[in-house]
Amino acid sequence: MTLAPPVADAVTGYARAVLAGEVVVGQLARLACERHLRDLEIGHERGLYFEPTVALRAIEFFRILRLPDGPNAGERFELLPWQEFIVGSLFGWYGPDGRRRYRYAYVETARAAGKSPLAAGIGLYMLAMDGEMGAQVYSAATTRDQAKIVFNDAVAMAEKSPAFWPRLTKTVNNLAFMQLRSFFRPLASEASTMDGLRVHGAMVDELHEHPNGEVLAKLRTGMKSSQPLLFMITTAGYDRHSVCWQEHEQAIKVLEGVLDNDTYFGYLATL
Repeated sequence: MTLAPPVADAVTGYARAVLAGEVVVGQLARLACERHLRDLEIGHERGLYFEPTVALRAIEFFRILRLPDGPNAGERFELLPWQEFIVGSLFGWYGPDGRRRYRYAYVETARAAGKSPLAAGIGLYMLAMDGEMGAQVYSAATTRDQAKIVFNDAVAMAEKSPAFWPRLTKTVNNLAFMQLRSFFRPLASEASTMDGLRVHGAMVDELHEHPNGEVLAKLRTGMKSSQPLLFMITTAGYDRHSVCWQEHEQAIKVLEGVLDNDTYFGYLATL
């Protein structure tokens, strides 16, 4: 599979456009951009460094996928600039140990912003393009039906890709990339299989619907690969005692500099 060569640093370009007022975003998204630019300047003091080529490789991967549904179903998955910023940040930043910097990501967007396909695409990248032998990638939720939303989007997006689909093996509730002996599966808290995981990637969609923190706790315990990622994406919730609100508050504290956590990525698209 040949990916298009990177032509620019889309992540830094987006951040600079936001700060220049060329792209209008809410204050919390602006803070995410400020954090990126600040770490480009002084992150090396903490052993952080950004690899634009690696970031663009992840961004360009989406172009071999096809949108699963809607009026543009079947067309190439062209990430929007804010989505490029998220994907490029997650895969382009590295820490002092030479592994990816971000282990946790909280993304909060409006409804109908394409959350599930974005999570599905990230899961597919971690399945086949991450170089992790035996990678276990999950679409995780409190119920099997909810977990299968992202998984089914992943299957649909890959199935329509003539460059990608032949390299995958599909069975019931399982998508495998045999070259790396890796798999992508839906996973629910109602299943006993949530115990004893070795998580490389976990996609958690609509976190605000989770009644408690059981799913996240088990996923965090199972993050045992070389550079795992727990990717949480959701619309805003209203319950201030929920696990979603806890992550929402943590993301804000990280972005505001109240909490130091170089492994936590936050992007909140608010008014």
